[in-house]
This record gives sequence, C-alpha cells and structure tokens, in this order.
Amino acid sequence: MPSWYNLFLATAGIACLRRYTRDRRARWLLLAGAAGGVSILFKIVGLYYVAGALLFLLWLETTEEPTDRPGENASYRVFAALACTVLAICALYVVATGGGRASLLHFGLPPLAAVTTVAVALLHPTGRRSADRFTSLARTVAPLLAGVAVPVAAFLIPYVASGSLPALYRGVFVLPRTRLEFEAVSPLPVLGFLPAIALVAWVASRSRAAFVAGGAILLVAVGMTHIDVVYRIVWWTLISLGPVAAMAGAWHLSRSVHAAPRAKAGGVLVLAIFAFANLVQLPFSIPLYFLYSAPLLVLLGVALGGIGTRRQPCPLLLLTTALCAFFVLRVDAGFINHLGFRYRPHEETAALALPRARGIRVDESEKAEIEQLVAGLDRIHPGGAILAIPDAPEVYYLSGRPNPTRTLFDVFDDPATRTERVLTLVDSAHLRVVVINRASAFDQPFEAPLLDSLRVRLRFRAEVGRFVILWAGPGDGASTAR
Repeated sequence: MPSWYNLFLATAGIACLRRYTRDRRARWLLLAGAAGGVSILFKIVGLYYVAGALLFLLWLETTEEPTDRPGENASYRVFAALACTVLAICALYVVATGGGRASLLHFGLPPLAAVTTVAVALLHPTGRRSADRFTSLARTVAPLLAGVAVPVAAFLIPYVASGSLPALYRGVFVLPRTRLEFEAVSPLPVLGFLPAIALVAWVASRSRAAFVAGGAILLVAVGMTHIDVVYRIVWWTLISLGPVAAMAGAWHLSRSVHAAPRAKAGGVLVLAIFAFANLVQLPFSIPLYFLYSAPLLVLLGVALGGIGTRRQPCPLLLLTTALCAFFVLRVDAGFINHLGFRYRPHEETAALALPRARGIRVDESEKAEIEQLVAGLDRIHPGGAILAIPDAPEVYYLSGRPNPTRTLFDVFDDPATRTERVLTLVDSAHLRVVVINRASAFDQPFEAPLLDSLRVRLRFRAEVGRFVILWAGPGDGASTAR
C-alpha cells in the first residue's frame, strides 16, 4: 500500500532533519525535502509530512544565536503567528471534511498541540531583527522546498509535455476523494481516551509502586487480547494514544523551559511530523490506517522521554515491549478483516490453483469462487475479451484477459453516463462476455436500465459466488440491441 511508503519516507525525513539540528549542513535539509517529494509521488498525503517539516523549521528558527544588531522583531512575529494559524486551519479543514466533528478529538488535537507548541516558542523575544529572522528561516526552508520540488518536477515533465496536467490533477486530487466518499469511516469510540490518559500518566510516573502495578495490568491486558472485549479495549486505547501523547508532549515541551533548544529539538520535530502525518487516517479511518502513523508514536515517546530527565525510561520500555508483543501475537498473526475488532487467525490459507496466481493465497470459499469463475470464462469464451464491472480488476489478471477500459475502480467514472458508456463499449468492441461484481466495496448498485440492456444483448447468465457472468450464445450478435 502506498501509505506504507509515506510512513517510511517520513521516518527517513525525521532522521535527516534530526541530523541537520546537529551539524547544520544544508544537504540534510535537501534530503529531508527529497523524502517529502518522493512521498508525495507515492501518495498525495505526503504533503502532511512536508507541513510538519515546515512547522518544525519555523520552531528551529528560534534556536539561532542572537546577532550583534538587536532590534524590533514584531513583523516576524506577525508572520510566524499567521503561518501557524494557516497550518492549523488547513489541518482542521482536512479533519472537518474527512471525518466531521466526530474526528476532531482523534485527528484535530495533534496538529493543534504541535502548532501551539511552536507558536508559543516563536512569540518569545529573541533580541534579533525581523530581517535577520526572515533570512534565518529562508536559509532552512529553501533547501527543504527545493528537495521537495526536484522529484515532483521530474515526475511532471511528461505530463507538461503532453498537456495532461488537468488529467493528473483530477487523478490525484479529485478521484481519490470521490472513491473514499463511498467508504469514509468515523473514528472508533472515544472510550479509549481514559485508559490512554492513564497510560501516559503511568509512563510519566516516577513511583516504583505505580510502575509495578501499571506494568502488571498492562501485561495481563495484552495477554488476554484473545478475548474480543479486551482486544477492543486495547485497540481503542491505542488509537486514542496519539492525541493524548501529542497533548502531553506539548505540555511537557512547554514546561521544559530550562532545557537547551538542541535537547528539545527531537521532541518538537517528531511531534510536528506525527501531528500532521496522523491525518493519513482521513477520510478512510479504518483500523489499518492507524498503523501508517503508529510507529511515529514510539519515536515521539522516545524523543520526549529524553528531555529534562536522566532517569531510565523503564515504563516506556515496558510499554514498547508490551505493544510489540501485542502486534506480533495478535495483529500480525491475525486476519485483516478482523483488525481492530477481534483476534482471529489468518484465514487466507488456500493457494489458488491458477497459472497466473503464482501462489496467491485466499480463504477456501474465495478459492472455489475464483477458480470456478476463471474456468467458466475459459469454457464460455476461451481467450476472448471480457468486461468486468464494477471494481473487479482481479478478474482480468487472474483470467489473463485484457481490460478494455482505462478504469480500475468504476466509481472514478461519471455515474450519470455509466449506462451509455458501458453499452457503447459492449457494442463497439463486440464484447460477448460481461462479468458483474455484486459485492463492490466502493461502487453504487447498477441501475436497472443498464442491467436490462445487458440482458437483452447477452442472453445467457450464470452465477459464481459474488459474480454474475452474462454472455452471448453461439450465433448471437452482441454488437446490436434486439
């Protein structure tokens, strides 16, 4: 999934930016920007990482040494306040349009926490002129944006040369939202916030008794996650941990007034990146999407744990170990259809006996369905072209038939013209076989006129699981309606 690459590249970008805070070489900013540019090419939500990186650079400007020309810096403060406000508004707009008010707690709090942390730091006087502060900021932002621009510009060259930028814009910004509007999911219940708050308080506790008691409860809970209700409580706690950790991190950074800026840089960096990268879960906030930002939570805890204390982070280590055990024993060993709701072992254990499958494993019922479908197509129309709709690209691949359209997900096409478009294709391409997927995840049910017209052209019908095969019999012409 492309969102995994957004996570990998955000992590690489964090490493580059952290390195920059230590040696201040522009090449690390360039590499951090390149990570963002490549991330955008995998999936447009790579922009969230870029937003977090820019927010961090805005904070980093406050660590510059004062010059020998002190002066009023009011204009820079106004600019910084406006920049923070714009980032906060953009994040809240994404949350409001992607998940509604119910998502504000899970996805609105982290960006607000990060922006507030940076805004408070930027409002402190530095004794430097605004011109010097603008120059300092430009010195870091310019290489980062150049790094973002290079891979994106290289990718755009053929689109510009062929005049295809409007099609690219539609494919990148319009179609994905159109698709996900059919399956947008609200966050899980807010019941996990109470145990998440208790968990963060336990990690921050200095009491040995609290460490032992909390650790025992944590280990018992993880060990009992084979029970559905316990599994759900643990999962609700995990998805609530992001906003709670972000708010706790903002509070911790604001209290660490005596910590050196370099010591706080790691915490601010990971907080800023996580706060915006966490938006990857919108609008399709199913449990799987939580995993695309969850590893950054571990980095956030490690970064914040090293600020203002020399204590060994035993609770954090125990928490990380327990969570790793939960993911190894329950999440990785479980089945994706049950992720976030219950633990069930892997169900995809049957290998497809198809030449093109090459060992692809599915569950037993799906194996029988797909193999019967491919065998039926081979008997009905060996090697001939077919049309598989809606949202059934696997039929083309597994049966070895070419897709006569440029469509993978039919929801990307205009539903108002679907009947005319499909019938025109069937007639013009003389298609004699149409496969209808009755269990599409993203598309709306077929309209009756389209089904009636297809049945007139293709008189024969067979059902194979969720698929319906319509085909023309011997001597029937599929190019004209009768």
